Amino acid sequence: MNTKLVLATSLLCLALLFALYPQRQADPLYETEQIVEIIYMGPGGPIKGAMDDAVKEFERLSRVAHEQDSSKPIYRVISGQTAARNQVADPTRFLVSVAGGVPPDVIYFDRYAVAEWAARGAFMPLDPFIDRDIAAGRDTPRLERFYKSCLDEAVYKGQVYAIPNSVDDRALFYNKDLLKRAGLVDENGEAQPPRDWDELKEYAVKLSERDGDGKLKTVGYIPQFGNVFLYIYGWMNGARYLSDDGTRNLINTPEVVEALEYMVSIYDTLGGFEEVNAFQSGFQGNELDPFIQG
Repeated sequence: MNTKLVLATSLLCLALLFALYPQRQADPLYETEQIVEIIYMGPGGPIKGAMDDAVKEFERLSRVAHEQDSSKPIYRVISGQTAARNQVADPTRFLVSVAGGVPPDVIYFDRYAVAEWAARGAFMPLDPFIDRDIAAGRDTPRLERFYKSCLDEAVYKGQVYAIPNSVDDRALFYNKDLLKRAGLVDENGEAQPPRDWDELKEYAVKLSERDGDGKLKTVGYIPQFGNVFLYIYGWMNGARYLSDDGTRNLINTPEVVEALEYMVSIYDTLGGFEEVNAFQSGFQGNELDPFIQG
């Protein structure tokens, strides 16, 4: 079979691998005129089950289509571990497959990294396929249905290289009991979450405790924790990180600098980054996360 297009899905997205790689040799055991093999790099973890179900449904629909029109092939999906950057520390497996001329046809990939790989020539734009399917009246993603901020991450130099299939949000969670104990309440005596940066910094101090040796045993708020980094604070402060044409880094702007200084100021009030990091190093993840444990 000829080199296949790679559809990548992110948190995420779909993108096609660049078409000009050496041709992949078909395996007659798995690929005939009736059965076409698709190589898919899918995610691990909790989302794997949902994506496995999607793969099964895709295969089922291809069989239905074949029964209705025997000229249409039956697709068989061969799944492997993903190269998505949030799942694997480095995309070595993906790079090796591309360099070897046998890239996956479909890959689950982080949306924010799509443009980076498109710039390297690793993905192929989807626009011709989207336009073709719309013109044919097929069920295909309508770009106007997506949140612009999500779709923009999958666009490079005006072309769409991926289709978002999910998003994640950032939210401030707080322990009501701890807030009440520290007197951080509203006029009705209910826990009052911080409403601005000044209050957040105040809460970080009031909710922190030290043991008899002076070491941190409770920290009210850690500026860089979980999935919150400098860019989140910058956005809250009105910052932008790229120029309109996507070619210039705007990180050295007053809005970003102020955001970084704010993060540092919280660490300083808690004894410094190293001390907070030492406290944080004992944390476990997932259901054993200390916040989940209470």
